[in-house]
Formats: sequence, C-alpha cells, structure tokens
Amino acid sequence: HELQLSACHIGGNLADIAQAADERTSLERVLGYLKGLGSRYLIYSGLNIDASALDKEITHLAEISARCADRGITLLYHNHDWEFRDDRRIWRRLLDARIDTLGFAPDLGWAVKGGHGMQALLDEVGSNVRVLHFKDFITWEDGQNTCHLGTGVVDFAPAWAWLAEQAGADIWLTAEQDNAPDNDRACAVNGQYLASHLDRLGH
Repeated sequence: HELQLSACHIGGNLADIAQAADERTSLERVLGYLKGLGSRYLIYSGLNIDASALDKEITHLAEISARCADRGITLLYHNHDWEFRDDRRIWRRLLDARIDTLGFAPDLGWAVKGGHGMQALLDEVGSNVRVLHFKDFITWEDGQNTCHLGTGVVDFAPAWAWLAEQAGADIWLTAEQDNAPDNDRACAVNGQYLASHLDRLGH
C-alpha cells in the first residue's frame, strides 16, 4: 500500500513490573519488528509516577534508550500533560538527566494544555525532535476532548515558525486525534491541515 511506518509507540512505567513487564520482555521483538519494516523510531510515554519512583524510572529509560541505540533505533520520549504539573517536576527531572541516546516526540497539544509554552518546549528539545505530534482540543478542560487540527483552542503558530527554520531536517509530523467520531474524515481533515501548512513553508 506504499505506506511507511514512522514509529511504534509503547507506554507504561518501566519501573512498575506489574504494568510494564511485557514491554520489558518484548523489547527485542519490538526492535526486530521495527528493523524489519525499516522504521528507526520507538516512541515511549510514561513517567506518570510520584517523586520516590521517578529517578529509578528515568534510569530504566536511559538503559532501554541505550539498548535501542545499539540496534540502530532511537527511543523517543512522548509527553502528555502530567510532565508539566507541579512546577514541571517530571519534565525538569527528565531534561536534567541528559540522556544522550534519547530523542523526543513532543505532543504540542498536551504540552500547552499542561501549562507549558509551545515555544519553550521546542527550544528545550528542538535539536532532538524526530517526530512532532500535533493535537488540538475543543476546550482547556481536563481530558481527551480532541478535535480536528485548527478547529480548537491550540495555537500552533509557534510550531510552524519553528519548523520554518528546520528546512532539511528529518522530522515526521503526526496528526493525533483521540475519540474522533469519523476516523476517515479525521485522517483526511488533519492530513490536509498539515499538508497545507507545509506547502506554505515550501518544505
């Protein structure tokens, strides 16, 4: 069907054996799957844990990131909104860890909804962005009240300005919409939104 897989996505707290044991044991299988399909990225989301377990979790994240790198795969951290709560406690700790083998797949919508500026986010991880998630919301209320890109409350202007400066960079753009009433229409509308903005950038 002439499709190319941008990445695979796993989640869970790696320090929580009960929740993430399968992901630990299946990592090699996932990496083999990615290699077979010619995909270079494995996206991970997690770290939604209390302070007592956070350092251990980030240590595991660094270890898995290194294992991925040994296989030619880049592990990408994908944020939600919780990383930016409590004065960005989780986010600051993750950045302070300075994991050289870890890339990022920022979710712009969740970051803004979590109270973090889009420009600040891109300034912090810009050189390590490999996949950029666009997500829009109907309101600022808690929850996954997502909508078609460009029809909600999220202003993506900082992201497009940032992308205008990334000519030639190898970055995937992803439209992500949870709970769409019509999946086919969501794909078409969101795809058109991304394509029209890319055309304006001349990329």
